[in-house]
Amino acid sequence: MKKLIDCYGFDAERNKVLFPMYGVDPVAGKIYNKETGKEIVGGLKSGYRVISLRYYGIDIKNMRSTLVYESVNKDTNYGIPKHFPEKWFKICRQGFDIDHINARKDDDRIENLDLITRKDNRNKSNKVGEAA
Repeated sequence: MKKLIDCYGFDAERNKVLFPMYGVDPVAGKIYNKETGKEIVGGLKSGYRVISLRYYGIDIKNMRSTLVYESVNKDTNYGIPKHFPEKWFKICRQGFDIDHINARKDDDRIENLDLITRKDNRNKSNKVGEAA
């Protein structure tokens, strides 16, 4: 079986949580059930892979790209001083997006993911749209 790292994502209130039953293969950009070893494929929403994971009996949907990025960068504070309250972390994190560097929305390999501001992501999306 592949070497998996712990799977981190967000709950409905945008609190960072650990999904203990799941593991991330960041090189492949995939999520696996740790017990069965099966890949969690999920569905597509606007070209992005969306995965529903069980968290204490509740299904929580996350974009696969977010799960991969957050799992690799679980200790990242996005430039926010560590002494700031958790609510500041959540507010600031909401101003960022996970960008697909090669513009392929289903390519969730960690080498293809970058954290950028929402404004920069919109500008990049507009340029990609104009070039098409």
